[in-house]
Amino acid sequence: MRNCAELLNILEDWQNRGIYHFIKSKANSKDFFIGIRDNYLNIYYKCASVILISIKKNKLEFKTHYKYLGLQDSETLKKKPYIIISFEELSRKFEKMLVHIFSIQLCQNADSGKHKRREKICQQWIVNEANARRESDWYYVDLEYTMQGVPTGRFDMIAVSKKKVDGKHRVALVELKVNDSSYAGMDGSRKKLHEKEFKLILAKKDELYNSDFESLKFGSGIVGHIADYLRFLHKKIYYDTLKQEIIDIIKCHKRLGILKDPELSLISSVNDLADKLEVHIVSYTKVPDDKEPSNVVVPIKTLKESMYKYLFNEPRNTVKRTSGYCLENCINGANINGFNILKDELFTDKNEIHCVQDIKGEIFDFYFTFIDATRSDAWNCLPKI
Repeated sequence: MRNCAELLNILEDWQNRGIYHFIKSKANSKDFFIGIRDNYLNIYYKCASVILISIKKNKLEFKTHYKYLGLQDSETLKKKPYIIISFEELSRKFEKMLVHIFSIQLCQNADSGKHKRREKICQQWIVNEANARRESDWYYVDLEYTMQGVPTGRFDMIAVSKKKVDGKHRVALVELKVNDSSYAGMDGSRKKLHEKEFKLILAKKDELYNSDFESLKFGSGIVGHIADYLRFLHKKIYYDTLKQEIIDIIKCHKRLGILKDPELSLISSVNDLADKLEVHIVSYTKVPDDKEPSNVVVPIKTLKESMYKYLFNEPRNTVKRTSGYCLENCINGANINGFNILKDELFTDKNEIHCVQDIKGEIFDFYFTFIDATRSDAWNCLPKI
C-alpha cells in the first residue's frame, strides 16, 4: 500500500517545520518528484532516488546512496549502499549531492547502458512538465512503480486522467522508450547472450498465464515489458490493489500541496477510477531539453522499424532482418494477436496506434505512441481527453 499518514503527521508537527518546508519545496519544484511509498517518501532527482524519508522509533530517518555523497566504493558500502544521514548534513550537502548525481549520469551516458539513464531522465521530465501544466489532460501519480509481492517488474509511470470518461477517471500504465536501441532485450538465438534464459522462454511460450511460471523473466526490452503488462492485466486483484494505492497517493499529494487540479482533488474512492487499466508504450526520438552532444535525434521511422524487429519474426518492407528474440517467438500467438495491426501500421505515418488485446475473455487497450522530442509540447505523450 501507499499509506504515509503517520509519516505526514510527524512531518506536520511544529518541531519538524524545517524538514516539512524542505520537503514541500521539493514537492512543488519541477526538478523533483515525491514518490509516495508504504510509510516512507522517496525524493527523485532526474529519476535517481536521492533521499528516502521514513520513521524509525517515532523519529524521522533520512537515507541516501553513498555515491551521492561522493564516497568512494568499498565492499561494505556496496553491500549496503543506502546510508543514514542527519537532516542537518542533508541540508548542508544537498546541492553537492545533486552535482554528484549529474556527474554519475554523465559517466553512465558514456557507457553501453546510456539509453537506460536517458530514459530515466526523460521519464521524470515528462512527469514534472505534465504535472506542472493546467493544459495537461493527465496527472502522473507515480514513477518507478512496483507492487510488493508481484513479479511483473517495475512500471515507468502511472497516470490518471484529469477529466472523467463515462463517469470515471482513466488510469494508464506508461512504458517509456528513448531512441531505437531501447527495444532490445536478450537475444540468445544470434548473440548467445542469456542463452539459458532465452531457451527457457521458448520452451514456455504457451505458459504466459501459468502461475507456476509467473516469475519467468522475458528480459528488459519491449518483449519483457509487454509480457509483464499482459500478466499484470490478467489478474484483476493487481488492478484492485493499484486503484487503492492511487487513492492513497492522491490523499498524500493533497496534504503536501502537490495536487492542485480541482477535479482530481475530488477523487476519494476506487469507484472514481476506470474499471480497466490501459497501457501506453511511448517512444521518444531523443531526451527532450537535454543538450548533451550524444543525445541525437533518431527519426520516428527508425523507431518504428526497430520496434517491428523485436515484435515480429518475418522481415517486412524496410526491415530486412528481425530478432530471434521477438514477441512472436516468445509468446503464444493467441495471447498477442491484438498486436498484429502493428505489422501494417508501423509502416504508415501514424504516430499513435491503438491495439486491443483479449486477455482471458477481457478486452484491454494498448497504445503505441511515437513522439518527436523537438516538439514544444513533447511532454504531452498521452491521448487528449
